[in-house]
Amino acid sequence: MGLLLLLIFDGSTGDGIIISYNQDAGLLSIDEQIAMFLHTLAHSVTNRVTANRFNHSGETVSRYFHEVLNAICKVYPNYIFIPENAPIPQQIMANNRFYPYFKDCIGAIDGTHIPAHVSLSMQAMYRNRKGFLSQNCLMAYGFDMKFHYVFAGWEGSATDATVLWSALNRGDRLKVPDGQARRENYHWDPKEERVLMDMLLLMKQRGRKSEKNFTKAYWDEVLAKIKEERGREPDIVNAKNKLRNWRARYKEVKQLLNMSGFGWYDTRKMVTAPNDVWNALVQAKSKLSKYKTLQVSFFDEIHELVADDVAEGNIAMTGGECSTIDVEAMMTDEEFINATYGTPYTGLNDMDDGSLPETDVQTPEPSRPTATHTSNKNTGKKRRSQVGEEINQTLANVAVAVNNLAERINTPEPVYMLLNKVTNVVISCPFIPPQAYVAVTEYLAQDERKANLFLTYNDEMKQQ
Repeated sequence: MGLLLLLIFDGSTGDGIIISYNQDAGLLSIDEQIAMFLHTLAHSVTNRVTANRFNHSGETVSRYFHEVLNAICKVYPNYIFIPENAPIPQQIMANNRFYPYFKDCIGAIDGTHIPAHVSLSMQAMYRNRKGFLSQNCLMAYGFDMKFHYVFAGWEGSATDATVLWSALNRGDRLKVPDGQARRENYHWDPKEERVLMDMLLLMKQRGRKSEKNFTKAYWDEVLAKIKEERGREPDIVNAKNKLRNWRARYKEVKQLLNMSGFGWYDTRKMVTAPNDVWNALVQAKSKLSKYKTLQVSFFDEIHELVADDVAEGNIAMTGGECSTIDVEAMMTDEEFINATYGTPYTGLNDMDDGSLPETDVQTPEPSRPTATHTSNKNTGKKRRSQVGEEINQTLANVAVAVNNLAERINTPEPVYMLLNKVTNVVISCPFIPPQAYVAVTEYLAQDERKANLFLTYNDEMKQQ
């Protein structure tokens, strides 16, 4: 905490820490700006809570929070960087178990998922394998427990390998030795692929796609169609692997198209680039070099099928990249993001709002993890499938509730209930003598329309 305060107030030393402050203009003091910033981070509270605590509007709290945050990002390169020609860490040098075997080790890298709040249209990209919304963040740190590299912003559905690849191939990249990856793919007959793709697109158009996958019942329908068209029925695992392969290929092509020098030849469905660009990719031993001669069939269909649930890292940036962005430009970018993708949730306090309507639709209770530890690699797949089934069950319950409401609206009121209402109103009218009760009631009962109109009249109209 003391270090953070020192950085904020160290603007006179040339570190470039600048927070706009003009007391004559009635703006917030630096002390209060920092206090709001630290209160939000230390207690993990929403904008609404901070605004109530400091008696400012939500817009004021948000604006000054970002100004302090951008001021801290300006000094990122001065305090967080990958050491070069650093001496062997004392933790390795002084331990015979590690030295000399790990004498070249300077630290470790790891990833973590930070909870995120995004609009409904973006939840598929941010939902991770655990089932909650998050950002996948990568950090590198040394044996002194100091961070040397921070990379945040990737959607939670992005794998660790995808985030690592992005960190290794961007401008402010993580400088570690390159590696290789190899994977065997399952190949289908092209005509079977066409039937599978057409059926999956049809299922999505019918609203049967649950974020990233389909339920088993829908897969059975797809496989039955393949058997009808091609004469043999593939295994459901092979069909899911094919969809996973299409999604992975789509991600790789998008990575290439985001790199300088690469283009797309739509007629041949291939990635294009000059020979020197391809040669550089081959020399780097990148698995993406295979697309020099590889035709990407069904690319347009794959885009339509998976583009809305694939993480692309459009807003991801390192601390070094943040330090080069002007505060005003950052605020403009955030306004553009909010206008394009929707504003994030304002906080969990909105869930307690008493003005929200209640519904009798029963939402299936989420499953709880068992106490028994398991190393089954299919646990994550089962959980994702279970989440999809729960969502489908909820939608089914909503449909049943809507149908019941429609039936109630369309069902006419029973005649005996209408007669009871008419009788009670006739008896309560002071201008109708008791000996005329039966005659008036029988007269109104002959025409249901007249009876309903009579019930809507006031006393003066009834007397006429």
